[in-house]
Amino acid sequence: MSRIRHIGRSPMIAPLCGLALAQDPGVLAEHTHDDRTQLIYASRGMVHVTTRAGRWILSPGRALWIEAGTAHGLEVRRPVDLSILYLDPTTTGLPEWRGCKVVTVNPLLRELVATAIKMPWDFKPDSSSARLMRVLIDQLGEMQQAPVDLPEPRDPRAVRVADLARHSPADRTPLSRLAPIAGASTRTIERLFLAETQMSFGAWRQRLRHVIALELLAQGEGVASVSFAVGYENPSSFIASFRSTFGKTPGTYFDPV
Repeated sequence: MSRIRHIGRSPMIAPLCGLALAQDPGVLAEHTHDDRTQLIYASRGMVHVTTRAGRWILSPGRALWIEAGTAHGLEVRRPVDLSILYLDPTTTGLPEWRGCKVVTVNPLLRELVATAIKMPWDFKPDSSSARLMRVLIDQLGEMQQAPVDLPEPRDPRAVRVADLARHSPADRTPLSRLAPIAGASTRTIERLFLAETQMSFGAWRQRLRHVIALELLAQGEGVASVSFAVGYENPSSFIASFRSTFGKTPGTYFDPV
């Protein structure tokens, strides 16, 4: 797998600078943009993002917010088409989001992003580009956040249990049997997950399954095969669980907003 090219320091004069990127499979090691917040929109393909706090998955029709100064790495497993905006974090009106957030992109915001990536990187404060930027920022604050993050535990015992669940998402082995493999009691693992991920192990495991399901669905897998691949007894229970989390069924998740 190749390395993703890193957009480093360049003459970004305007408070918003953008570019389009067609990326083949590859990885980008952990790095930071100390003076720019990023908004990455995927029109095709998926991007896996890892920070020290957890993991995110960016799917088509969504945008990923990465706060300035957030150390993050990227992985692309299949070709993707991205639009990337670099925003001055001191710009008035920006959402006060910390770390990473994934938001649903409506048609208006999608077109604003498509226009923004073509704007000059030195536009003036009284220009049409500046006015478009204000509309984009207003729209961004109205977007609904998508629950596609997966907070990661840090204690080695909880990490061991998380790795077991991630390695076999279809396995329904209860925590009472997983915990001893990690050298801990069920109560200890539950306490660690609540403290370090703010989720119970059961909720974390369900989020893991949903995140994996999103990737499989984006690759064209059918709902029935995905439901069994991530550990559900039947497609109906998978659809109900998926809809309770995302507000859409698996078959309509990637439809335009």
